[in-house]
Amino acid sequence: MNINELRAKLNFLFEDNIGVVAYFILKDNGQYNIRKIDIKHEFLNDLRDIYLQSITESILNTNDEIIEELQLINLSEADQRKNTLYLYDLVNIPIELTFFENIAQNEEQQFFSSKVDKLCNLFGYVIAIGSSKNKVLLFKKHYPVSAFSPKKNFYIFESDKRFVKLEKEMIRLDRNFDILYVDGEIIAMNLKLLESFLGYHEIIKREAAASIEAIISANIVDNAEELAAMIDNVSFAKKLTKATSNSPVLGKIPAKAIVQFVSNHPSLKKKLKIAKNKLHLDTKTSKKLFLKLLSDDYLRSELTKAYYDSLAKDPLIAEA
Repeated sequence: MNINELRAKLNFLFEDNIGVVAYFILKDNGQYNIRKIDIKHEFLNDLRDIYLQSITESILNTNDEIIEELQLINLSEADQRKNTLYLYDLVNIPIELTFFENIAQNEEQQFFSSKVDKLCNLFGYVIAIGSSKNKVLLFKKHYPVSAFSPKKNFYIFESDKRFVKLEKEMIRLDRNFDILYVDGEIIAMNLKLLESFLGYHEIIKREAAASIEAIISANIVDNAEELAAMIDNVSFAKKLTKATSNSPVLGKIPAKAIVQFVSNHPSLKKKLKIAKNKLHLDTKTSKKLFLKLLSDDYLRSELTKAYYDSLAKDPLIAEA
């Protein structure tokens, strides 16, 4: 899916008879529970319109130059680019995000009740917009600053020209959202949130471990344990996952051909060692170059016969 396809999938939200339902996601002893929020019907259109406006301002308003240049890329290919949305393309989904499918398939969840549920367990909330046949889910992580408890402060609000005291705990629903769920796809607006709160690091480590198994099976490297030792380094694990997830080399080019390519490359042959007809990775530089090799980042110009790094187009000068 690209950004234009995403926009096309969101257009139905502005048709007639589009409704809204809100849910709390409660975390209690490591378990995530869904609770439907019983909101008075007279306020539902206001709730829907606030989030439709938010979707428009953050994704659909192509009259805004920044929004027009918005990109949608796979999470496995995430880099330092700004103005980007991330499509979750990893095999494993963290337990913190499994509620999406549950809500999409069954909107009739148990209602929140202060008699049995506690707002102090609020992990986040979901705003579902659409119809019974087609809906979009918006998730927002909850933070303590969005909770107002009369036990901690004296809150007042205007009611019938007079100010009255807030008697029960209150939650502020933020019009912005962190994650979008469309047609079974998870799209992150905020990569840092995935990394900090939603189990992304553990998923990346597992994906990286699977990547190393694929490298071992391809019989390219003679000391794959050097890669395995770096999995706890999340930055490296992300790069490893990115290099292998859509690699045009791994599993497609014979190990012998890869080793021969390195042997004949004027720069790589000085930095990547070869032992027993396999690549030997004994330095940070060699591991970095190996990942770029898996991404097929090394090209040679047919015109000038010069060697290039295909991402930065930096010429690679042979070392004497």
